[in-house]
Amino acid sequence: ELSDKLEALRHTEDALRLYAAVFTEASEGMLITDAEARIVAVNPAFTRITGYRPEDVEGRKPSILGSGRHGGDYYRDMWATLASRGQWQGEIWNRRKNGELFAESLSITRVLDDNGHLIHHVAVFSDISRLKAHAEELDRIAHFDPLTGVLNRYSYSIALDREIKRSRRYGSPLALLLFDIDNFKIVNDTHGHKAGDAVLRDISRIVAGQIRDSDLLCRVGGEEFVVIAVESDLKNAAAMAEKLRGLIHEHAFKYGGRITVSFGVAGLETD
Repeated sequence: ELSDKLEALRHTEDALRLYAAVFTEASEGMLITDAEARIVAVNPAFTRITGYRPEDVEGRKPSILGSGRHGGDYYRDMWATLASRGQWQGEIWNRRKNGELFAESLSITRVLDDNGHLIHHVAVFSDISRLKAHAEELDRIAHFDPLTGVLNRYSYSIALDREIKRSRRYGSPLALLLFDIDNFKIVNDTHGHKAGDAVLRDISRIVAGQIRDSDLLCRVGGEEFVVIAVESDLKNAAAMAEKLRGLIHEHAFKYGGRITVSFGVAGLETD
């Protein structure tokens, strides 16, 4: 019997050493709280990711990392899920000690004693900021023109289809302002493609600064643009086109010349 107890103790010691090694050497950040959600331990990866040392956070609640990006409902749902299922997984924005926001993939587990009473929470997380930034960049490339920053032809097709359906559903007017740059090839041939790129960017800024927040500016070709004017009739769209034409003509472009644009206006009228 004594030998059995000694063997069990050795197994316990081996397990504790293993758990300690995992906690210390893990690449993921880990923190352990007591039943009142106060931090009792963090691992080195926690410090590396957040900038907080153990003495900075022990005895405090994980809300010290709060980013301010999530409302109270977000955290209430998290704790409700933890209470009902014993575990919560998701993505969350937190704040490092230096004030920098970062995204993390987080898993929280409730630890109960033999009587089913809560004694700890164990949280394991990894910094996914770079992955999020990469995904956002891919999304930007897919949907926005890299030169001007306005919506590209792909996004234009999706947006136009969406707005036509919305217009028909609610009986609201919809207009398109189509324009291109006159003699744009001459600008490129005479002054170079950098000058042409500057003209495209300047025109995009002029138009974007005049249209409403609900309107959508899209570059659909080399020097061809479309404004999707939501809830705008042909009369208002024509007036806006004339205003934009004048502003562009009066603008002093960086390469030193004057630019004119040609507009066309189309609309979807509903009864």
